[in-house]
Amino acid sequence: MNENYYFLKNIISSKNYNVYLVGGAVRDLISKGEIHDYDLASDIPFDELAKIYNINYFKENDNRNTISLLIDDSVIEITALKGKTIEEDLSKRDFTINAIAIDSDFNIIDPYKGVSDINNKVIRVVDETGEGFVKDPLRILRAVRFSATKGYEIDDNTKELMNKQKDKLDSVASERILNELSQLLSVDEPGKIIFENKEIIFKIIPELKETLDFNQYNDYHIYDVFRHILKVVDTTPNDLNLRYAALFHDIGKPRSFFKDENGIGHFYGHSEISRDIFDKFADKYKVPKYNKAIIDKLILFHDRKISTKNISIKRFLHSFGADEYEINLLFLLKRADILSQNPEYNNRLEALDYLENKCINIINADPVLRIADLDINGRDLLELGFVGEEIGLMLNLLLEKVINEELANNREELLRFIEENKIEQNKRTK
Repeated sequence: MNENYYFLKNIISSKNYNVYLVGGAVRDLISKGEIHDYDLASDIPFDELAKIYNINYFKENDNRNTISLLIDDSVIEITALKGKTIEEDLSKRDFTINAIAIDSDFNIIDPYKGVSDINNKVIRVVDETGEGFVKDPLRILRAVRFSATKGYEIDDNTKELMNKQKDKLDSVASERILNELSQLLSVDEPGKIIFENKEIIFKIIPELKETLDFNQYNDYHIYDVFRHILKVVDTTPNDLNLRYAALFHDIGKPRSFFKDENGIGHFYGHSEISRDIFDKFADKYKVPKYNKAIIDKLILFHDRKISTKNISIKRFLHSFGADEYEINLLFLLKRADILSQNPEYNNRLEALDYLENKCINIINADPVLRIADLDINGRDLLELGFVGEEIGLMLNLLLEKVINEELANNREELLRFIEENKIEQNKRTK
């Protein structure tokens, strides 16, 4: 164990205060035999800690009554005991697997059989009345996240209490909910846990409930919309931008659904609806603007058909952007989307690979995709007599012509086109 832990434990004990190893540190020690983060609980006053020799920095968190100590290069967190005794402290914790302590003599204090639950990989509330979920509703999502990250099952009573109190999540700060959901989406194949706790996830993303058991009536699909979405999430690599795009990419399908005369289902415009639903979620839960912009594009373009002709690819890159990271995410999403449909149509993957390679090759050739790439600029047009919005209109026209390979990005040729265009306009106005 960490030598700085021993130093701190001994020095607190020498001053006749109690100190206990608690929380995740104990859970990891029991389940893995090792500790990475040292969390302590003690009855020592924080001002006493500040006087201890060789502790060079501490930061107090008033909200959690916690102090972070930097000893050499190690950070150790100490939380004030919740109550007068460690037993009282443990009674106020969320789950039995977190309600275990080790005292300074290395005795295990386990009043709620947390060691047994760790060994059996069970998540169980300490307070079986569910009052803990009322006091801190975020514990509902923490249970789901623990289940995903630790591979534990939530016991039936705890799950029932979670679903009973899920409306209390409305009172939780949006950033805290986003953090828990992001951790859930960051595990390998989170779909199973999301499905098992779908009513709680629906509380956070209510539109997702519309996709449950929604038959797609289309030969390309063998799953209802919700199960298809979860399979896409599971099939994508672990990148949060990609995982959120996967979670929302088809969420708008029920609102765009119609059957044709042959009984085949169609979802025209579902990408735009899905994007709008994600934007509502992103605004509510404060998704960073940078991530929101990427996820928006992935959702909008996930179902976009792209020809393999160079001009079509340049048009696509003009609209989507030529960032290789984002292009890679888009094709990963498209690939996962195909793999989560009817396997009889997996032959589309070969064409998708070909298209992705062509996109990358064109990007590497440094194509003209933006006005800034043109061999002419707004100042040039000012000198030629263009004013106001005429400048933007002409630059966009030039860019369109270059992308369509009707003009070369050559200053002389662009100027020649501008002059000819002005002559034609003058003729039309006369």
